Amino acid sequence: MIEKLLNIKLLENIGLIAIKAGQAVMDVYKENFVVNEKRPNHPITKADLESHSIIKKSLENLIPDIYF
Repeated sequence: MIEKLLNIKLLENIGLIAIKAGQAVMDVYKENFVVNEKRPNHPITKADLESHSIIKKSLENLIPDIYF
């Protein structure tokens, strides 16, 4: 039972991380933004970088031994 509760809490936290990252993306899309390329035909924007940073930092805090 405890393990099931831990899994539910983990999923809740991951959902909150996704919402936070999504909000950051939408904030970027409200402004003028530039599309760069990591390499040809691989676009990247400020929204991509910010959402990645939020997800990475949040998951590292939530699951310290996670690998990126």
